[in-house]
Amino acid sequence: MTRPAAETLPQQLDSTRADDSRIARLLFVGTLLIYAYFFQGQGYNQNAQFSTIRALVERQTFEITEFASGGRFTYTGDVYNVGGRIFSNKPPGMALAGAPLYAPMAAIERALGLDLSDLRVMTFNVYALTLVLSGLAGSWVVVALFRHLRDNGVALPTSSFAAAGFALGTLVFPYSAVLMSHNLLAACLFLPWTWVTRPTVSSGRATLAGLLVGLGVLTFLPVAPLGLLYPIHLLRRRLARPAIALCIGPALAVVVMLAYNAINYGSPFETGARIGKEPFYESRLLLGYFDVPDLRRLYWITFHPFRGLFYSCPVFILCLLALIKPDRAWLRANVIPAIVVAFFVLFYLTFNGWAGGFSVGPRYAIPALPFLFLFAAPAFARYRGLAIVLVTLSTINMLALTAYNVMAPGNSVGGALAEDPVAEALKRMTMNWIARNDSSFNMGMLIGLKGVPSIVPAVLMIVGLHVALWRTPSRPQSRGFPVD
Repeated sequence: MTRPAAETLPQQLDSTRADDSRIARLLFVGTLLIYAYFFQGQGYNQNAQFSTIRALVERQTFEITEFASGGRFTYTGDVYNVGGRIFSNKPPGMALAGAPLYAPMAAIERALGLDLSDLRVMTFNVYALTLVLSGLAGSWVVVALFRHLRDNGVALPTSSFAAAGFALGTLVFPYSAVLMSHNLLAACLFLPWTWVTRPTVSSGRATLAGLLVGLGVLTFLPVAPLGLLYPIHLLRRRLARPAIALCIGPALAVVVMLAYNAINYGSPFETGARIGKEPFYESRLLLGYFDVPDLRRLYWITFHPFRGLFYSCPVFILCLLALIKPDRAWLRANVIPAIVVAFFVLFYLTFNGWAGGFSVGPRYAIPALPFLFLFAAPAFARYRGLAIVLVTLSTINMLALTAYNVMAPGNSVGGALAEDPVAEALKRMTMNWIARNDSSFNMGMLIGLKGVPSIVPAVLMIVGLHVALWRTPSRPQSRGFPVD
């Protein structure tokens, strides 16, 4: 005898929730294992971050004079020189997030009689910090993207495929293996957005969202204006208490930053950039870094081989295709994500150090990528075959960059160079060149594999993740765009 519909609906909902939870776990574990497989080694940026984390834990100071002129994983040129005292030219957010992770590692290593300045010890410590602050943060963003799509009625196969395409076909993948702040900032901005858009928002959840936004501000100061969008969204929904609770985090970030300036530079309103001989600081520019918009950069950050997002990650072309026959309800629901994307575009048009130095792609835009990717979601359903092709091409590009060298030589100021980091990485792969940056490696190399064979386990994990997601059952849905 057939059960009444009133009895079967709860079972269908339970099955859907179970499928969602299973896919979320699969995405989290799968992407984290893939991210953990690679390590990009040292560089000015990551060395400055690690030296500050060491200084905080080992010397209880932000001053890195003792470490900045040392050997691998400490030597860096990304510094302020304040009267002979050396500080990282990075905001303090990532160091504040990393210090609680490094402190127990350092304590255990000291108890074992290890030298914290030994190259092998530092290599392990930087790898572990990278795994958490960049790799784990990237995996959180992937899961948040998947859950956000599901919460907004997108079909399960579409949501899982889009999340996997984002995880492995965008710059989040190569930068998951670098001790830079971009993936951490993406988590600090995107996770709160997915929380404040849920049907119910508790004051506790809003407070946590605000603390993440505050950490994001401390990680990359230019995003401070974006902190206003979250309480504004809650106030539009007439959620006054959560809006007030969310403001605690950004307010705390302002207090911490003022205290940081006062302690290290002598005044709450002084900056290391102004007094610290920072090479890219120009007093004639707004805040020392921002000029009138240079519209040429619109091409340079989209389709130019040097830093073009659509060139290196063609999966984002789906964002453009989704505008051909737009889902107007979806666009209206994503006005604030569009503002976030526009903010980062304006940042790129005005920032004097837009090119990003030794790196691949428009790395400063990584925090905006999950917001931008929301506009690709309808195209994943509408152009399934093309989406598979673009995800495949993007994944190949990102895998090559991650396997070869994310820290591709480049300039920080001036125009786009006649360089193609993606083509160079693919070329070097055919020459059996792997992990070419200083101190970089992958897990295959640690077990004796050499050259391209060393990344075969990672390739198998990538294929296995997509196969597992492809076998996901499709459940009925009440709204949104299906995958059929």
